[in-house]
Amino acid sequence: SASASESPSASATSRVTRGYSGNSKAPDGEYRKADEYGPAQNVQEPRKEPAQYPETEQGLYRMMKDWVVAHNYAIQTGDCSYAFKYVTDESEEYGFYLFIEDLYQNGGWTVDGLDSYQPQGPLIYDEAKKKYRMLHRRFWTTVMYVESNGHLDMQANTDTSDDTFYFLYTYSNGYWKIIDSKYENEL
Repeated sequence: SASASESPSASATSRVTRGYSGNSKAPDGEYRKADEYGPAQNVQEPRKEPAQYPETEQGLYRMMKDWVVAHNYAIQTGDCSYAFKYVTDESEEYGFYLFIEDLYQNGGWTVDGLDSYQPQGPLIYDEAKKKYRMLHRRFWTTVMYVESNGHLDMQANTDTSDDTFYFLYTYSNGYWKIIDSKYENEL
């Protein structure tokens, strides 16, 4: 989707040990965002399975709302199992979830990096390709990927010119799926 403008990466020589955000275990049920000490705690789980929605703009809005919850849950926990259900394996988002899973499985985590999306135009159906598309704007500020070897990859959204793009979708048997994201000139 939208690429990040990167700040210089910082590297530490020592290995990072994943601990608790806030430097202590959060009480049960108390959400605590990720920080330099560890990943987010007590993140509310998304719905277990995608819902069936009508093949309408309103149906797509409802799917996107559910997907963003699953997407941000994946970023905060490394558990991408919910988010994978909203995308096809050819999509850019699928590759991003593989990166997130790998980061967490290897002892790293993500600080910040949460996304929100706002529709910027109508739902368009391409009869020839049998696909839908809708222009969206992605909102994000910063993200830091903490790797277990101490490497920090910090990115800031300083260039917002690439934050508006099309999501491409399929609709089948009551389910919307994200199949790709493209800029206007790539369609």
